[in-house]
Amino acid sequence: MASPRNHPTRARASRGNLGAHVAVVAMAWAASSCAPTAFAGQEILAGVRILATSAEPSFAQPGEVVHLQLLAYDARSPADRADAGLRVDWLAGCRDPANDAYFACFPPLSPGEIFGVDGDAGFADAGAPPSDGGAAGCPGLADDAGIAVPLIAQASFTMPPEAVTAHPVTPGATPYGLAFIFNIACAGDAGLLPISPGNINPQQIPFTCYDPAGNIRSPDEWVLGYSRVYAYAPDAGPDGGAVRNQNPVIDGIDLSGAASPPCFSGAAPSYVAAPITIPPCVGGSCPVVQIGPILAADSQETNPVTGLREAVWVDYYTTFGTLSGPTRLLADPTAGLITIRDKIDTKFQAPVPGPNDPHAGYLFLVVHDDRGGVSWVTVPVQLSQ
Repeated sequence: MASPRNHPTRARASRGNLGAHVAVVAMAWAASSCAPTAFAGQEILAGVRILATSAEPSFAQPGEVVHLQLLAYDARSPADRADAGLRVDWLAGCRDPANDAYFACFPPLSPGEIFGVDGDAGFADAGAPPSDGGAAGCPGLADDAGIAVPLIAQASFTMPPEAVTAHPVTPGATPYGLAFIFNIACAGDAGLLPISPGNINPQQIPFTCYDPAGNIRSPDEWVLGYSRVYAYAPDAGPDGGAVRNQNPVIDGIDLSGAASPPCFSGAAPSYVAAPITIPPCVGGSCPVVQIGPILAADSQETNPVTGLREAVWVDYYTTFGTLSGPTRLLADPTAGLITIRDKIDTKFQAPVPGPNDPHAGYLFLVVHDDRGGVSWVTVPVQLSQ
């Protein structure tokens, strides 16, 4: 899709390495977000959504390479997806912005230092069959024209060597640095958005998503996000060691009301389960499946700086049907891991499909800890005919 001629400030991101475009992005201080990626929005997916972004390591050291994975989903209609497929582009990184605020990377505020992100654009082919979603060795769904494939995009960056030393000292806190990595999921072309000089909103976003005619896509067709990655010196821990944080480790899924999937595979941050098959709602009788992640015992770490255990929780999302609750606490800082499944699982109720509605979909179980660790499980769901 060519860049429209009536948008001279627009910079289309490459589907390959984005390094050539980082300079263009940096010149416009292009970094954008409308919400942290950890924000738990509506659990019933609609439109284009970024569900999670995970960094490994989630706490980095100056000069260390950090690998990023992003989970996105395109819940638009099949016709809309056929018109324009979803893509994810990595924009740029921003080091140590004023007051640790992501929007301090935007003009007209004094921005943090901009640095490059080396990433391949994730691209969801509108014609790809849902069976492509059976990653990591587990089978996918049977072909269903109404189902989009979950998209995972990857990138990496080097934590700037001066990230910690350049960050203002916070009284009483262990010295640290901070990097924001900005991304966009767009059913079209990502591009720069000219900012009005008269707009004094400090959170004005200089990036957007265009259609082939150069018009800005509607809000349900794109989303801007960011990842926040902290940096600590190698000897910053209270014992003179490193300050680290692992992404949550998930051992499997708890499943009640249906046969357990014979396949569960992957590694933090991305796991996948075999499809669950359940009957649809018929005559007012709607099957319910109770489901939740099985957290590894060592996933609740102790913060070496504060001495407190982490809080760990799960956000649930679904592409169809309904859920009994979008968020559940998995580990309490005081009580530890919660083992009562009724407290940590959600209940998925099958939909009443119309004649043209899909008979398959996805559940996403996104597990967070309170120090920025993120992992997820993709669970395909199909209705028996």
